[in-house]
Amino acid sequence: MPKKQNKTNSFLFDTYLLTLASNKYGFEFKITDTRSKVVIQKYSVLKDEEIEFNNSPMVLNGSIFNRYRELDETKKFIRKINRAKVGISLYPTIYGYEISVGGNKEIGNMAPMAAMGPISSSGFSPSNSFNNTFYSYSYFEGNKSIYTTGLFNKDFEHIQDSLRPTLFDRISDFKASRRKKPYNETIFKYKSGLMWGEYDSRTNSYKLWQFKNENPAKNHGR
Repeated sequence: MPKKQNKTNSFLFDTYLLTLASNKYGFEFKITDTRSKVVIQKYSVLKDEEIEFNNSPMVLNGSIFNRYRELDETKKFIRKINRAKVGISLYPTIYGYEISVGGNKEIGNMAPMAAMGPISSSGFSPSNSFNNTFYSYSYFEGNKSIYTTGLFNKDFEHIQDSLRPTLFDRISDFKASRRKKPYNETIFKYKSGLMWGEYDSRTNSYKLWQFKNENPAKNHGR
């Protein structure tokens, strides 16, 4: 991919560094082992090509007039992410990794302190602290994003399968099913899942709900 006017960002997970570079011609991301400095995998696409390493549509999500829209051409996707802050993130699962690339624009009042669901410059991992997890979820809910997501095994090889809802997705769906908005909510890592809680003024107590990772139908990679 030509290097003219690249926009770049990165995401550190465990001992792996994911880096994304994008310009008007296309985008490329790679995974590097920080210990050996070896590039494990590299994926790239030009604006006139189809993306072959994604398992989701190219999504525009969170705009004021249209909360969700799918883009039908790679060049439209690339044009929009280059107008935003490009980002890349990894979400660990039991069967491997979900890697999302794209861009984001803040539309709420929250500062970009950590990951934005799929798109981020730093992000959620199982070993992150309470604050990182909370800010990750807050940013996930408060931003406009343009992204596409791919599934990868433990060796970062692309695999064909269906995306499953993340824990962040499940928590958002749970909140949407309730009649009232949460008050003084929080979220933190607990064992292999997440705990989400809110203050109940009626009982003057804090209530917590646990969201566990579900075992997949099949396991990929190591």
